[in-house]
Amino acid sequence: SNQNLTSIMVVGGGNCTKGPGSIPSEDHPKFIHLEREALSFIEELAEFLTERSVVVDIFGAGHVSLDVPCLYPLTQNTGGCLMMYETFGKDLFAALESAYNRFIGTSAVMDFHLSADHFNVDQIVGPIKPVSAKNRRRAIAEGNGGSSGGGGSLLSDNAVELTSVEYDHGITLSLSMRADIPGDSTFFQVEVWYASLDGCWRHRVITSRISVTSSGREFILSVDPLAVGVTLAKKAMVDIRKAKYSRKVVDGVKKDLADRIYDIARNFSPKVRGDSGGIVARFFSKPTCLLKEELAILAEFVYHLGRTVAFTENAHRDEKTCFVAHFLRCGVESCARMVWPRCLTLGPQGPVALPAADIALQMEQHFLMDCGLDCFVWVKSNSAVGSTAVGDRERSILAKYNEYMWHFMLRGRFPAPEMHLCMEGTGNARYLQSRLIPTRQDTPEEQADQVRGLGSLEPGLRNAHITSLVSSFHCTDEPSFREWCRQTSLSCGSQALGIL
Repeated sequence: SNQNLTSIMVVGGGNCTKGPGSIPSEDHPKFIHLEREALSFIEELAEFLTERSVVVDIFGAGHVSLDVPCLYPLTQNTGGCLMMYETFGKDLFAALESAYNRFIGTSAVMDFHLSADHFNVDQIVGPIKPVSAKNRRRAIAEGNGGSSGGGGSLLSDNAVELTSVEYDHGITLSLSMRADIPGDSTFFQVEVWYASLDGCWRHRVITSRISVTSSGREFILSVDPLAVGVTLAKKAMVDIRKAKYSRKVVDGVKKDLADRIYDIARNFSPKVRGDSGGIVARFFSKPTCLLKEELAILAEFVYHLGRTVAFTENAHRDEKTCFVAHFLRCGVESCARMVWPRCLTLGPQGPVALPAADIALQMEQHFLMDCGLDCFVWVKSNSAVGSTAVGDRERSILAKYNEYMWHFMLRGRFPAPEMHLCMEGTGNARYLQSRLIPTRQDTPEEQADQVRGLGSLEPGLRNAHITSLVSSFHCTDEPSFREWCRQTSLSCGSQALGIL
């Protein structure tokens, strides 16, 4: 039978207040009882729709709470998404269009094959659920050439069912070693069965050869720091979501991540004393480890991770739930954008990448910061006018970045990010400033090391930029990247900030 996908898109401006699944105000005398009834109804509805291959996407708009945790099972179990937008504008409608075109199939089963003598699969994270009996039978039958008889291999204990089949999905596996690998390589295989939108059953197999080395240096150079960072981030977000974003648990997870980076650096980087002499420390209670380039990227990723919405104390529960839900279903590239902002400015010669640091606010008249789900366009105020009103200049700059984004950065991306104009001196600017590294808290020498463009300027102009930055923004309790490294007993040396 055809497995045609049915998609339902719900656009709302607040939580459900009438009918089944509705939740009253928190001062209602039976609030707890009615909330449990609503959650039970949502879970039953999700199960009913999942059996019929119906996907539910929910889009919230406006400044009213949507009660995301209650609606989350409906989107998670059916393979849909739950996104929030500030207004019912073109960004919302662009997301609706991309949501409609993102699917490539349904009823997917994924299985992982690896040497059981050498590895254990500890955790699988992503848009997954246990394999249903119906899809298990069908995958086994297709493995037998379409018959229901024997002869084909059964699914392993690592098999999972995908909630949907779409572009830019990411499945993360955490493996542990059981024993040393005797040869110079091992193999890893992924099998996927899914029904395409035209009703045909597809089977894909990917086999990868993984080289083995006994050299620590060769090993660390072969590791993709962004992929490792995304893996650590997904495991961390699963933990804080289980704890309902408890402040104590979030702080503990952030400390564990910092300790993990230190442990990696301790095994693969030289140890140095933190004084000016730079003497190698042989007997030191907790020696400072020098971060080389490949580990500095991973450390900076973890630093940015602690500054995302999921780990922020003052963020709304709906924001945290939407962010984590989307992060756990995305691939490495999209996850990296959500954690580590990508900054660029459009100059006469084309786009120029910038570090995600606050010094860019002084060095550039305008630039774009892509945070995955949101894009912010910074426009420095025109000192000759001295006004924060949006004029032709600001509209022209925003239109230029909009055109660049739609032509070069948004093709195939879901959801389409919401664009925000952030003019210097306006309230919107705080959203952009909060994601930039506060290098103003570092010494001028450290700032020049971190931002290569700053170090190439004339000393007078460089000092003017630094002085203007320090005078425009106050120092905060939040550490800069260098300060965070020192708190973790790490040293960046003269490493520049990474550019995504």
